[in-house]
Amino acid sequence: MNKKVMIPGVDLDLALIYSGCKKPFQNELVKKMDQLHEELQSSVMPKTYWRLFDLEFLDNKVALKGTSIVLEGELAAKRLQECKQVVFMAGTLSIGFDQKLASKSLVNASDALLFDSLGSSAIESVMDQIEQEIQQDLPDIRLLPRFSCGYGDLPLKLQKDLFREFDLSRKCGIYLSDSLMMNPTKSITAFAGVKNQMIMDCCSMETKISKQKNHNCDECTMKSKCEYSKTISY
Repeated sequence: MNKKVMIPGVDLDLALIYSGCKKPFQNELVKKMDQLHEELQSSVMPKTYWRLFDLEFLDNKVALKGTSIVLEGELAAKRLQECKQVVFMAGTLSIGFDQKLASKSLVNASDALLFDSLGSSAIESVMDQIEQEIQQDLPDIRLLPRFSCGYGDLPLKLQKDLFREFDLSRKCGIYLSDSLMMNPTKSITAFAGVKNQMIMDCCSMETKISKQKNHNCDECTMKSKCEYSKTISY
């Protein structure tokens, strides 16, 4: 399924943190981010795509039935070990964001930095909205926290297979470079394990809390270098 979406719920505080700002934020920065947020909403045309797949477990690998996609590594096996299905999803802010950012870079470097950080927060909101759409369409299931190629030990090179299998260039206007960078730059591909609602209702409080965030810093390969995990509370 793919469609154009608006971007509600963009976390402006998170965008300021991404840009390197520390709390409490200066009033001038908050006002500037509000202004940039209005510009972002008028310059982008987000597109999304998602599909639900049954899973097949092969030794230490997890395969998406009916496709050529195989998820290697301990992260995918751990995240999906109690799942029978998985959702693949993709989202992008569209090329309009990149064009707006390029124009700002020529005029004001500070505004460009804030706008770029705002885009990072906005694309996460787009992915959150995909999950909300899935939950509305499939009310009997619950999604586990999403994860992406390059996260943990899930290889980044898997992107090549994803773009070939799901034709993301045609469906979402996302392109993959030889260096595995996505264009438009504010684009994300991700997986989320699927559990039955009844099972989720009986799960531990720890698992229920994990549904409220989309990552676990302890599993990230950048844990020792990341400044964001030190400033974001859940």
